[in-house]
Amino acid sequence: MNEIEDLIYVADVNTYDLLYMNEKGSRLFGITDFRNKKCYEALQNRSDPCPFCTNSRLNMDSFYIWEFMNPVVDRYYLLKDKLLLWNGRTVRIEICTDITDKQLATKTIERKLQIEEILLQCIRDLSTEPNIDVAVNQLLQTIGEFHHADRAYIFEFDYSNAIINNTYEWCSSTVTPQLDNLQNVPIELIDHWIRQFKSTGHFYISSLDGTDKKRGPEYDVLAAQNIDSLMATPLYDDGKIIGFLGIDNPKAYTSDFSLLESITYFIQTDVKKRKILQRLEHLSYTDALTGLGNRNKYIQFLHKMEEGHPKSVGIVFLDINGLKEANDKYGHDYGDQLIVKTADILNTVFNDNVFRIGGDEFIAFGLDIAREAFDRDIGRLHRLFDDEESCNVSFGSTWKSDDFDVGDLISYADRLMYINKQSYYSSTKHGNLSYRADMTVKLLAAIKEGEYLIHLQPKVNLKTMEVCAAEALVRRQDATGKLIMPSRFIPFFEEESIIRHIDLYVLENVCKLLSEWKSREYECIPISVNLSRITLMEDGIVEKLVNVCDKYEIPHSLIDIEVTESISKMETSTLISLSKSIKSAGFSLSLDDFGSQYSDFAILTLIDFDMIKIDKQLIDEIENNEKSRILLKHSINICREMNRVASLAEGIETEKQHLLLKEFNCNFGQGYYYSRPVDVKTFEKSFMSDRIVRPLRP
Repeated sequence: MNEIEDLIYVADVNTYDLLYMNEKGSRLFGITDFRNKKCYEALQNRSDPCPFCTNSRLNMDSFYIWEFMNPVVDRYYLLKDKLLLWNGRTVRIEICTDITDKQLATKTIERKLQIEEILLQCIRDLSTEPNIDVAVNQLLQTIGEFHHADRAYIFEFDYSNAIINNTYEWCSSTVTPQLDNLQNVPIELIDHWIRQFKSTGHFYISSLDGTDKKRGPEYDVLAAQNIDSLMATPLYDDGKIIGFLGIDNPKAYTSDFSLLESITYFIQTDVKKRKILQRLEHLSYTDALTGLGNRNKYIQFLHKMEEGHPKSVGIVFLDINGLKEANDKYGHDYGDQLIVKTADILNTVFNDNVFRIGGDEFIAFGLDIAREAFDRDIGRLHRLFDDEESCNVSFGSTWKSDDFDVGDLISYADRLMYINKQSYYSSTKHGNLSYRADMTVKLLAAIKEGEYLIHLQPKVNLKTMEVCAAEALVRRQDATGKLIMPSRFIPFFEEESIIRHIDLYVLENVCKLLSEWKSREYECIPISVNLSRITLMEDGIVEKLVNVCDKYEIPHSLIDIEVTESISKMETSTLISLSKSIKSAGFSLSLDDFGSQYSDFAILTLIDFDMIKIDKQLIDEIENNEKSRILLKHSINICREMNRVASLAEGIETEKQHLLLKEFNCNFGQGYYYSRPVDVKTFEKSFMSDRIVRPLRP
């Protein structure tokens, strides 16, 4: 409101206390501190409420509009009044537009009846034509023809560069346009014009004969255009000359500046309007706080990218962690500083293709960028945010070349960001959360309250019938003690990208259990932990797995990471790099549910698994279905021929299935035929106390 040219104030409708006044009003009325002042005292110099006060006519639905001449500042105003709520108080807001110049211009027009019609025509051109450029050109034509001039034009001043520019012109049919030639003209050439503008309100050259040639340094410019005489009047903005309106070689009404002087008010208003519209257009595409492109600019950017599809694109979707809490605790100024710092870091890395698309959300693009260069940018982004301790952010990034859908990539980066944000949610207390964040906090609370339990199901060596490993499975226990199977909650947690809390909870409890077995001198067996694709997409996930194991001093070889074929939805290079990192860290890697999806074989070409777990659906049919037996036999052979990958059959429930699998040389089995998943105490009692266990080997 301080940048608005109108005077604005707010006052209590009951007490008349002046609650707010913008800088325009404060300067005009000389008020340095409006607190403890009544509106009628400050604005009307009265000792009691104004008899013409409009409070009784106001409502909260619409503005009451009226005009008034303020005797304190001797100015005319168009007033717009309305009620609104201000910190729980009913107040009146009044917007005061200064119409003094308009009133005076109107009176001048009325006094000069001989040019009334032409002036109205000029005004009509400006007010009815929606295109400002067209309107100004029409006005110049009207003025030029009225004065029978060769040319009518507008110059605008650029004080910062000490130049003037011809921005509009109209020329008669016999005159050559000069607009392109009259750019970046040194302002010093018309210094004496400016002095004349200030002293007399206009500038006039009657003739460029021998005497007038010495008028000033602009003579050469004027003579080159065959200008013999000219009339000019200044354009003002807040008392400062911002340009001038001129006509060359007028042949009628050469001593009458009435039209020029009258119309300059409307021209300077429209020049100002044009600049405001340009600024508004800039603001409509620019985030005022950060200077980045806003959502409008972002949408425009996406349209342009669709039209000129880049060969490759890298996308970063970023969210500031805890911005609301920072605002609540330290104030919005501090929160704004976090937003600006975040924007600066993003802009440092990605230059102009960065947008603030929400209060705490940003998106950045690298166009036609190589994968290696984008990865370097992401690494630099991590380092910059690590160095800026006050900026706690979560972001997801993705890169794609050739054939890609930008919308899908943005959604993927957004999903990655939210996955990475789970680490923040797990370590922070929250209040007034969003729906998704609230789900995370509730899940964490349920885990803390012990609602989720670990069960173990043994894996059996089919040659020796020894239990040589186990799989950790999660169950939820409701208030009645009833166990809820994972199919009832795991898909939902995956859909909402909060499954990592379950996955890491299971891993932590498995490591804790192995640590207890070590202390009780059990020979520890490897335990499999299922990790969702969503969890594996989290930044630094392997390092987090390592940290959990190291916390309990558990050898990484005792942890088997089980994944499903859904990981094939990850970007190929990311998937390969992730699998190598898991194995390099010492973990074994198993593919679960092999044979349930068409893409399993493609995964086998990308990742070196330690074990392939053949899906129960295939096992169910092997007793009576020859085709199922053929598929099973070939699946086991594939495992044997692929660098000694172990094979494990899931869901074994009958002796015949067990015997067939032994016949097919399957390495390991798992299913109800051997044991259902049981709680830890039952597992220890059944399989650990009197058994020498051996590590899992193909």
